[in-house]
Amino acid sequence: MTALEPPVDHQFVCPGYDIGPSGATFNPPVLLTFKYNDSQVPEGVNEKNMIFTKFQNGESVELENYTIDPVNNTITILTEHLTIFTIMANTSPARFVIKGLTITPTEIYPGEIVTVRAIISNIGGLTGRFDIMLKIDDEPLQNKNLNLYGGASEEVNFSITPNITGEHRISIENVSGTFSVIVPKRPAAFMVSGLQINPNSVNLGENINISAVISNTGELEGSYQADLRINDVTVQTKEVSLYSGQNTMVSFDIVPDKFGIYQVSIGDLLGSFNVKPEPPPLFNGIAIRPEITSFIVTPTYDQANNQLVNAVVVYHINQTLDTFPDAGLMLMVFRDGEFLEQVPLFTLGELQADVTTGELSYIPPVGWKTGEYTFQIELYENDSLVQESIFQHLSVKSESTTTMNSWRFLILIIEVALFLGATIMTLLLIRRRKNMIHDRWG
Repeated sequence: MTALEPPVDHQFVCPGYDIGPSGATFNPPVLLTFKYNDSQVPEGVNEKNMIFTKFQNGESVELENYTIDPVNNTITILTEHLTIFTIMANTSPARFVIKGLTITPTEIYPGEIVTVRAIISNIGGLTGRFDIMLKIDDEPLQNKNLNLYGGASEEVNFSITPNITGEHRISIENVSGTFSVIVPKRPAAFMVSGLQINPNSVNLGENINISAVISNTGELEGSYQADLRINDVTVQTKEVSLYSGQNTMVSFDIVPDKFGIYQVSIGDLLGSFNVKPEPPPLFNGIAIRPEITSFIVTPTYDQANNQLVNAVVVYHINQTLDTFPDAGLMLMVFRDGEFLEQVPLFTLGELQADVTTGELSYIPPVGWKTGEYTFQIELYENDSLVQESIFQHLSVKSESTTTMNSWRFLILIIEVALFLGATIMTLLLIRRRKNMIHDRWG
C-alpha cells in the first residue's frame, strides 16, 4: 500500500485499510466494520468526532453515512465499492465562536431580570476550555468557564438585574446586543372634581341627582371606587376603570325619605342639599310650623395659650317663639360617636335681636377632652320630632384641651386671693388704729 499522508491538523487513528480488488462495486451495498483501539485516539479528541475517509487519487475524501460506536471502538459504513479506507482525527487546537446571542426581554423596569443566552461552539478538533466574560457597557459583569470537545456546542445563560435607566450594551467577546431599562410608569391615581347636586333643594319624595367627574392622572390603567356618602354614611358605590389621562362622570340618583339638611361627599368633595318638609299650615297667612333654616358651630380659643374655651352654637328658625309655644329645640352632642348630652336650646340659649336667631356658648360638663365632637339640633313639636339638622364636627387635639375643673380651680384661687387680701387689709387697719390710740392716750 502506498504511504498516505493525513491533511494538515489531522492525524491517523489507525493505518489505512486497502481493501480489494480495487474498483469493485456492489449492488446492493455491503456493510463494512472497522476496529480501532482507544490508545490510537489522540488525546483531547472526542471519538464521536473522528472522521472516516477514503483515499481517491491521493486525496482523502470524507465519507457519509458512517456510524461510530465509542463503546465497542468500531466504525461501520455501507459502501458500494472498495478502496483505501482510513480513520482520522481532527487535531487542530480548540477554537471557540459565539453564536445566537439573545437578550430577553429587551425592555424592562429597574430591578427586573434580564436573561442573556449564547451558543458557544468549539470549531477546533481538540477539547478546550473557554473563559466566557459577560460585559455590560464594556464593563466586566459575570464570567463562566466552559470545557468543550472539538466540534461540540453548548448554551450558556446569564441572569442580570440592572437598575440604571437607559440603553445598555451586552457583549461576549465580539458579539453584542442591547436592552433598555425604562423609567417606571406612575401607578393609577385618581382625582374627583365637579361635584354637582341637582337640585340642591327638593320636597320630600323628589329625586336628587348627584354626580362628579373621576380622572386618572397616573400613567397606568386602574380602577376607582366612587362612594356616595350622605351624612358620613355610604349609600351608593360605583366602580370605574380608566386608562391614563381618561376621565368619566359617575352619577347617583337618590330619593330622601326624611326632610332636613344633608351633607354630601364623593371623595374629598363636599356639598349639601335640603329636603323641605310639607308646607306648614297657615293661620292668617302665617306659617304655624317651625323650621330650622341654618345651624353652625364655631370654636373659640384662648389666644394666650391656644386652648379651646368654648364652642359657639348659632341656629336660625323661621319664626319667633311666640308663634309656636309647643315647639322644642334640642342640641345633641356626641364624642367619638358616643352620646354625651342633650341641651335644651330654647331654655339655655340666648335669642338675638331678630328673635329668630339663637346662640349658645357650649362647654362639655367635664370640660373639653381630645376626640371628635359631633353636634346636631333636633326640632320637636308636641314631643314629636319634625326636623333634624346636618351634623357639625369639631376635632379637639390634646394641645388645645382644657377642663371645667381647671376654670373652676382658677376662679377658686382668685376668690381665695381676694379673701386673703381683704383679711390682711383689715388686720393692718386694726393694728394702725390701736397704735393711734396708744400714741394719743399713752
